[in-house]
Amino acid sequence: MVITFDDGYADNYHFAFPILHRHAVPAIFFLAVEPIELGTGLWYDRICRSIFSCRGEVVDLSAFGLSEKTVANDRQRTKTAKALVLYAKKNLDRHQTDALIRYLQRHCPGGDACRSAMLTWDQVREMADAGMEFGAHTMTHAILSGLSQDEQRWEIRQSKEQIEHRLGRPVHFFSYPNGEPCDYTDQTVSLLEELGFRAACTLTPGDTDVGHPYTLPRIGIDEAHTGYHSLGTKAVFACELAGIFDFFLRKRRYPGAAEPAAGSQKQFRT
Repeated sequence: MVITFDDGYADNYHFAFPILHRHAVPAIFFLAVEPIELGTGLWYDRICRSIFSCRGEVVDLSAFGLSEKTVANDRQRTKTAKALVLYAKKNLDRHQTDALIRYLQRHCPGGDACRSAMLTWDQVREMADAGMEFGAHTMTHAILSGLSQDEQRWEIRQSKEQIEHRLGRPVHFFSYPNGEPCDYTDQTVSLLEELGFRAACTLTPGDTDVGHPYTLPRIGIDEAHTGYHSLGTKAVFACELAGIFDFFLRKRRYPGAAEPAAGSQKQFRT
């Protein structure tokens, strides 16, 4: 089993790292490098923070091909923030997303206080010196399937080289931003091989096939499994890690589906 964390949030240092270090358990932390370099926060966090700082009734987004969005209360702000993040993910390139963020910051002042949300390089070095591994997660957390080959190469190579420069050690592993099958392509996988990565993680659950190191599945753990309002008991957590819920979900979706043949290479879970 491998424990992984994506993005590079500071809570990885403040909460996860002390526990991992105390129990001598290694983990891999995949860093989106530009927010750490600039201290600006991830692009979707900046959109959400800007929307939640709005104190008016509406935000006019006609300049971006959208209608006015209501932001009069938390429920409306949540709905608007989710819609904007999804819209940017599917329709805007990096420069257009930056323009949207600047526009929101002008109309919703005080919404870009994201610096403390991200790791610093001093924290990263401390964790690395204590035995933690670091991998690349692109420069800007871009959805790679929407980029040209040159743009993908820049996002991947630059993040790898920046982490290697900062830590003085090689980076062997990658995690796809968003991590669904639609978020990367065969071209992305070829670039990872070309740039010297040994393996890459998705966010698709399932069993790991050692013959496909660039599409490693993972089990996502969040507040639904551990939060106060969840069924986050130790038993539920153990069932999730063991893949029991995934097994029954597959049975429900695909009744009568064949099980993997004995001796197949599906050997372990990440």
